Amino acid sequence: MKFCYAMTLFLLALQLNACSSTKDADSQDKTPSTTLTQEELNERHAVNFLAAAKAHQKEGQSDLAVKVIRELLEMYPESKPAVEAKKLLQEWEQNSGKSTETKK
Repeated sequence: MKFCYAMTLFLLALQLNACSSTKDADSQDKTPSTTLTQEELNERHAVNFLAAAKAHQKEGQSDLAVKVIRELLEMYPESKPAVEAKKLLQEWEQNSGKSTETKK
């Protein structure tokens, strides 16, 4: 279980690394670098959380999938992936018979 959570964090770190530009890349490419807004970064992070939750669910780690979804909903409640995350929680709840309501 620790490995899966570590994988989630690793994916987020990769995303952050991909978003940052290096001086070497700037010197090779003369096109202006694009800086992402905080909202765009948050959206990308939310996408990664959702992808990680789906992967956990696919591997049969439902409890961890729900935990990741709840973190997504807490950290990025207004993001587009949050809409899909809420639907997934409802589907998982119906399929498992458990309540996976988000905590308020």
